[in-house]
Amino acid sequence: MSSFERVAHDLINHWEIIHVDRRYQILELEFFASSSKLEHLDPYVDEYPIRSTFGRWMLNLNGVELTLGNADIFLSARFRSVQCAETGKEFNGPNRVFREIFMDSGDALAPSDLPRLHRIEGGEDVGVIAVPRVGLNFSEFSEEMDVRADYLLRPYRFSAERFVDLADKYIALLYIDKVSNVSIPVGAEHGIYKKYLQAYEKGFSGTSMEVVWEERSKTLRIARLLGYQAARKVLVLPEMSNQNLDAGLMEELTKN
Repeated sequence: MSSFERVAHDLINHWEIIHVDRRYQILELEFFASSSKLEHLDPYVDEYPIRSTFGRWMLNLNGVELTLGNADIFLSARFRSVQCAETGKEFNGPNRVFREIFMDSGDALAPSDLPRLHRIEGGEDVGVIAVPRVGLNFSEFSEEMDVRADYLLRPYRFSAERFVDLADKYIALLYIDKVSNVSIPVGAEHGIYKKYLQAYEKGFSGTSMEVVWEERSKTLRIARLLGYQAARKVLVLPEMSNQNLDAGLMEELTKN
C-alpha cells in the first residue's frame, strides 16, 4: 500500500471533522505533493510555505486542505466530499465542503471554535478507491506540457468504496475498470461510457502522443491519454520517504 493510500485510508476510516455541534465523515480527498529532494515535482502544486507545515488548515480558492508537509516536501490533502453525521447530507465538491464547514467560523471579535480533526475509535474499516484528480489544466499549449501530461491522471484522489458520486465519473470509471481492475457498483450510461472505452483503447494502442491530440473532444482526449499512459505503466501511486507519511502520521496528527 502506498503512502498516499495509507493516509487516505486512515483519514476516511478513523478521522472526522468537528465544527460546533456537527460531525463530518470524510468521503473523498486528493493529494498535492511536490518535492525536489524526493524527485516528485508535480506542476499542479503551488509551493505555498504553509504546504511545508504539518497539521494546518489551508484555505484557498480551491477549497480546504490539510497540510501534511515538512522541510523536504510541500504536501496537502484536499477534501472533496464529506457527509454530515447528524443529517446524512453529503457535500460533494471542494467548494461545497469549504462553504459547509468554514462558512461560519465563529465570532470575529472573540476566539472562535474553528473546525478540528477528531480521531474516531473503533468502527469497521471500508476500502478506498484510487482514481485520477479532477479539474487540472491540460492542453497541447500548456506550459510544461509533457510534465503536466505525466501528472494529470496519476491516481492521487481517494474515495470511500461505498461512495459512488464521483466527479468526472467516466474517467474515474475507466481508471477503475481498465487500470486498477477494481469491481465496484458504479452505474454508467452505456452509450456514453462506450465512447470513453473506445477512446481509451485508441490511446492504448497509440504509438505517440499524437494519438491524444488527434481527438477533438477535450473529455475523450483525456480518455485517450489515460489509455496511452496505461499502456506505458506510468499511472502509479508514489511511495514517498516522508516521515510524516509513514507510521508516525496519525501520532503526529493526534499531537496537534
